[in-house]
Amino acid sequence: LATQTQNLEGRIEELTQQQGQSRAELESLEQQLSQEAAEKESLRQSSTAQLASLEDKYRSLQGDYEKKLGELESLEGQSRAELAALADQLSQQAAEKEAMKNATAEELAAMENKYQGLQGEYDQKLSELDNLEGQSAAERGKLEKQLAEEAAEKAALRDASAQQLAGLENKFKDLKGDYEDKLGELASLREGIAAGEKEKEGLKKEFEGKLEELGDKYEALKDDYEGNLGKVAQLESELAGAQGQLAETADELGKAESELAAATEDLGKAQSALAATADDLGKAQSELAAKAEDLGKAESELAAKAEDLGRAESELAATSDELQKALELAKDRQGVAQRIKEGFEQAGIKADVDSGTGDVILDFGKEYFNTDSAKLKPGMERIIRDAMPVYAESLFGSEIVSGEISAVEIIGFASPTFGGKPVNPTSLSANNRRAVNYNLDLSYERARSIFKYAFDPRTLEFEYQETMLPLIKVTGRSFFTEEVNLEDTGNLSRDEFCKLYDCFGSQRVIIKFDLKEKESS
Repeated sequence: LATQTQNLEGRIEELTQQQGQSRAELESLEQQLSQEAAEKESLRQSSTAQLASLEDKYRSLQGDYEKKLGELESLEGQSRAELAALADQLSQQAAEKEAMKNATAEELAAMENKYQGLQGEYDQKLSELDNLEGQSAAERGKLEKQLAEEAAEKAALRDASAQQLAGLENKFKDLKGDYEDKLGELASLREGIAAGEKEKEGLKKEFEGKLEELGDKYEALKDDYEGNLGKVAQLESELAGAQGQLAETADELGKAESELAAATEDLGKAQSALAATADDLGKAQSELAAKAEDLGKAESELAAKAEDLGRAESELAATSDELQKALELAKDRQGVAQRIKEGFEQAGIKADVDSGTGDVILDFGKEYFNTDSAKLKPGMERIIRDAMPVYAESLFGSEIVSGEISAVEIIGFASPTFGGKPVNPTSLSANNRRAVNYNLDLSYERARSIFKYAFDPRTLEFEYQETMLPLIKVTGRSFFTEEVNLEDTGNLSRDEFCKLYDCFGSQRVIIKFDLKEKESS
């Protein structure tokens, strides 16, 4: 074991030295790869920046060219529009001038015609004057005056025509001046358009020169970029080779570290084998004792659970049996209730029959007991005579349920009032106890009056009367079952209270039956 330990320690030292050498080579390769990656990234960034700068400059020049071109086109369009407007204006002015010239000529011709007419008339008057030399001096003077007036009118017409002609000449001179000014503006605009065309041509040539220059620079940068791509490819190839060497070195390093870990683990295992064997033996003995104890506990728990299971099964069976009996009893009760209801309907007897319990509330209507009285009215006796035979037939006329009837109960009720006032059914005060006692006795006496009448052969005989008699119970319930608002018992009068709670309806009589509980099967 000592020799093996020494060999392992020697191998560990050798692997440690190899590991240190491999790590040094690995760090050197990593530094070289990092430097080459930095150069590659710098070259790529430089090329990308130059290309982006050229593209930005090209886009800027293109934008300037398009802007200037748009301005020139806009200016040309504007100049053309102004020329067209000016031409229209000049044409309109020429037409106006021609129209004015025509109008003036027509006016002059008219004035000349008028003047010639007056001259003819003047000559005729002179002739007439010569012919009338023999007439009186007065007539001659009158004629001379008339001729003088006509001569003045002629002179006035001649002056007016001269003034109109002078005005038209002045207006013609003004229009001619405006026309010459517009011609000057038109020439100026044409010179501006020519200058714009010249500037446009210059910009176009300048743009084409710059574009050609940028193309040359782009081609040069493209060549540089392609050359750099070759360098990058070479660097990537060298990087791949270095990475391969690095991977091989890493694999060797991993193998060395694995061998070192394995040797260290073997040494540890050899040193702890004996102690581990002793510990395992002690643990095995302790675990055996613990498992034996756990087994005993598990057996005890299993026995307890088996006992609980037996009890639960017994309880479940008992519950199922009771449930079955309850279901059968409820079914039998519903069957009897249905027989009672059908019998009453066939006999025309008004009554409220509970279809689940078979409880019967006879409808005595206005024939019910008088207030504070337990004496039957004739109408009540008639209803009892009609109802009791049908009720007895419903209970005992069927062989299936007749033997199951255990009791028949006649229950009397009273309204929750006493002495003309409502009574609190839950109070134990002296006044309420007196009211309770009184109404309890009254409700019992009313139920007893019905019993006495129904089971007295002198007043009534019916089938199954003797069978029912031993099962009869007579009970008074007063008004304990009424649900009232306790505040109403102290704040309302008897009439107000009875409108809310139907005091007449609470004075009822219920006849109910009970069935024997079925024994377990």
